[in-house]
Amino acid sequence: MALSGKYGKIIVEHDSKSLSLNGSDEPVFMVRARDVYGPLALVAYKQAAVSGGRGSADLERSVNEQLDAFREWQKSHPHLLKAPD
Repeated sequence: MALSGKYGKIIVEHDSKSLSLNGSDEPVFMVRARDVYGPLALVAYKQAAVSGGRGSADLERSVNEQLDAFREWQKSHPHLLKAPD
C-alpha cells in the first residue's frame, strides 16, 4: 500500500499478489491515461532515466508498452480525457 495526496491509499496488485511499496507512508505520484498529459509524462520519465544513465532496456520497453497503452486508450476514449486538476 502507498499514499497518494490525491487518491489516498493505493494497493498495488501484480499477478494476483499485493505488492508492498516500502511501507504505507511512501508517497506516490500516479499518472492516469485519462490525463491529456499522461503520454508526455511517460516520455519525459523515460528520457530522464536514459539521460541519467539509469535507462535499461527493460525500463525502456516497459515505459514504451505503457506509452502505447496510454495512446491507444486515449484514442479510444477521447470523451474521457481531462486536464489535470
